[in-house]
Amino acid sequence: MGCCFRKSTLTSIYANRLFISVILIVLLSFVSCSDSDCVLTNSVTANIKLFEGVKGEPVVILDTLTIKATRPQGDTIIINRDTRATGFLLPLSYTSTCDIFIFCYNDYIYDSLYIYHTCEPTFISIECGAVMYHTITDVQCSNNVMDSVKIANAKVDNNGNTNIKIFYTLSE
Repeated sequence: MGCCFRKSTLTSIYANRLFISVILIVLLSFVSCSDSDCVLTNSVTANIKLFEGVKGEPVVILDTLTIKATRPQGDTIIINRDTRATGFLLPLSYTSTCDIFIFCYNDYIYDSLYIYHTCEPTFISIECGAVMYHTITDVQCSNNVMDSVKIANAKVDNNGNTNIKIFYTLSE
């Protein structure tokens, strides 16, 4: 007994299956899971909150506040003349394990914030690539206007948790 299909019939069956497979792949690629918010996913900054030193309550800095990041290639203004600061997001370096931020209050009083951290490249997805997470190992401040600093959550990722608390002693 021989096969009842001709060669041309088998070729058209395979062609139809191939065509249907290509259509399914194209349709599934439109519905597949992908992270289109790469900018949000890849943006990792240290979340800083401001507190009153004695009571530990949140505080608003009413003075004009400018924050600069000092880097070997030059200073970069991160916050420019904010007048109602309760907190802010500071970017950490990918190539250094210590970042120095200069706080300028009312254009003439200065504080320095030192953030020591590790750099941990983490793969997100093919579309978004990798992101640099950090773990804060130490924080220090110059104590001119700042009273003290404390690590609240050492893991710096894109979850929005408070990483560092800065405490100020407020004059009555």
